[in-house]
Amino acid sequence: MHSNFLADTQIVGIISKLNVSEELEEHRLAPEQPEAQFDFQEVEYDGPNMTEHDGTRDSPAPRIDVEFWGPGDCLYRNFHKDLDTHPCDENGTFLPPGSPPKPLLDKSPNDWTPYQNRVEFETAEFFFTENQTPAAQINRLLDLWASTLQKHDDKPPFADFRDLHKTINKTPLGDVKWQSFSVQYNGERLDTDVPPWMDQDFDVWYRDPREVIRNMLANPDYVEEFDYRPYREFLTNSDERQWRDFMSGDWAWDQADIISEDPESHGSTFVPVVLGSDKTTVSVAMGNNEYYPLYASIGNVRNNVR
Repeated sequence: MHSNFLADTQIVGIISKLNVSEELEEHRLAPEQPEAQFDFQEVEYDGPNMTEHDGTRDSPAPRIDVEFWGPGDCLYRNFHKDLDTHPCDENGTFLPPGSPPKPLLDKSPNDWTPYQNRVEFETAEFFFTENQTPAAQINRLLDLWASTLQKHDDKPPFADFRDLHKTINKTPLGDVKWQSFSVQYNGERLDTDVPPWMDQDFDVWYRDPREVIRNMLANPDYVEEFDYRPYREFLTNSDERQWRDFMSGDWAWDQADIISEDPESHGSTFVPVVLGSDKTTVSVAMGNNEYYPLYASIGNVRNNVR
């Protein structure tokens, strides 16, 4: 990726060539859907522009909350007062003022679900995350491991790479299922020298973006590194504007102004979604296939989080 993202990113969609490798075929988490074709048409939209900001106009005078912070209160922030993040229940109903949030359920230190124990978890982490081990090498190492345990009537944590990947796919907080469909070009064609891509089928693999964002919002690791409201930051002694994270910018503030024109939105939280894509070649266990991943993050998570 050439772009810098604001937070821990997750892949929500991948477009690949049709020759998907055996390993990927073994781990399809949803039945393959019939081949789809798409026609696009322009639709006139009379609503407010939610994407453009030329940096030259100021938002209309909003209602704001002011908070001083930093050593000696050297900085102050004007927070947007309409989209001010009222606590609510799982149905979106606002809670009475001062109500504490629902406590997180603490897991037992010995709960490694869906893994049987710590050894199984750390083996998966080593193969999949730290070493990015190809499937053939995973099988080879597990076979060697099994041969040393046979005399003890024992076995390694996983039978083979398929067993490993199946367990990884059951990991909580990463359980948004992959789905897929196929697409092909159906527009105008050249009379001669037709490019190969016009005749190719392409697989699109995706995860439900709404569920991916829900997982990010539910991640307790972000609790101290999360901006719930758009804000503008200034030096106390000179009123000089400061920019820090995504929610401190003009675009976030302007979108909050537009959204809050609807009184029903007051008290809600603005969650901007940041997307990026770039071609990449996947060689580990994928046979050097070309992919076009679509990465997603949210603007609320601060820049220092990686």
